[in-house]
Amino acid sequence: MPSHDAVTENQNFVTKRAIRVTGLKCVFCEEAVTARLARVPGVKSVLPDATRNRVQVVYDASQVGFEQIEEALAELGYPCADNAGTRFKVWWFRYLDENARSNAFARTTRWSDPEDIYARRRRL
Repeated sequence: MPSHDAVTENQNFVTKRAIRVTGLKCVFCEEAVTARLARVPGVKSVLPDATRNRVQVVYDASQVGFEQIEEALAELGYPCADNAGTRFKVWWFRYLDENARSNAFARTTRWSDPEDIYARRRRL
């Protein structure tokens, strides 16, 4: 994956997300998704799964938001699945990532501390 110097990498903001997408049908689709998301700054790894119509992405939430990843997938022709569970999941991912970016650049912690949120999640 590409290296980006805009923000010093902070392991506390690196997170993994898995989301259902539509249209992912073959190995070529998986390769296209991997190549496109690899060009998004802050993305560490991409693991598409055509058999389950899922894409798993590991990225630095202080550098890139889930919304940018979602837009890249939609531009490529693989939008997020349109069901209640996925819509809620996408909304929640956007909220967490926005909070992480705000806290990464703030001198004081805002309403919640993503380092603590992500650390707790890793322990579970």
